[in-house]
Amino acid sequence: MNASLVWFRRDLRLDDHAALHAALAAGGPVHCAFVFDTDILAGLSERADRRVSFIHARVAELRAALAERGGGLHVLHGPARRVLPELARRLGVAEVHAARDYEPYARRRDDAVAEELAGQGQRLHLHKDQVIFEADELVGASGRPYRVFGPYRRAWLARLTAADLAPWPSAAGRLAPAPDGRLPELAELGFRPADPGLPPPPCSGTTSVPASGATTSSATTPPWQPPPASRPTCASAPCRSASWSATPAPTQARAPRPGWPS
Repeated sequence: MNASLVWFRRDLRLDDHAALHAALAAGGPVHCAFVFDTDILAGLSERADRRVSFIHARVAELRAALAERGGGLHVLHGPARRVLPELARRLGVAEVHAARDYEPYARRRDDAVAEELAGQGQRLHLHKDQVIFEADELVGASGRPYRVFGPYRRAWLARLTAADLAPWPSAAGRLAPAPDGRLPELAELGFRPADPGLPPPPCSGTTSVPASGATTSSATTPPWQPPPASRPTCASAPCRSASWSATPAPTQARAPRPGWPS
């Protein structure tokens, strides 16, 4: 059977993965790849960028997880619209599978990759991954997208079924062996490690920590001191039950920008 290539982007996981499921279900060997896209990286002015550090660490985890299953990850550095089709040509795959992205740059990139692949006799398959319904799956009576939230919400809920929320199963299949090479260091990508800004370790309190200005005899102060404008972030059971709504501490981790990097 023909080999295929799964192009990981924002979906750095192996479970509940539509593109990986489709590739494995096809029956042929499945190669995997991730691209540190220089078309995106070149626009980042901060060399100690938390997003780059975060994604780099997650790619390392994905690479290790694939190795545990007998597969590997091709990690590329360059313009995705060029290096991804080049890899597909070298591997001789028939198809490339990826999760559909909706941002303007991502759509232009995917169109360029699809055109390049088509010129090589290969095909790009984009799979629904980060949404429940695609734009053309939920439209009004006129056939156009809803422009008012109320009717859209009612139609969305009326159409929703348990199957829409079910995870993709782990399809049986064969992952291609690990490629030669290694994960580039951050310095090789032109960046340096950034402070991840993770919350402090959980406290050992027996009750929720009070709000600023409040007192309680049973609360135990956590072993770290948050900035005055924020309240502590804690993973212990009592603290998880607290209802805190103050501004997060400046050092709290931020989620990567949606769609970046890919």
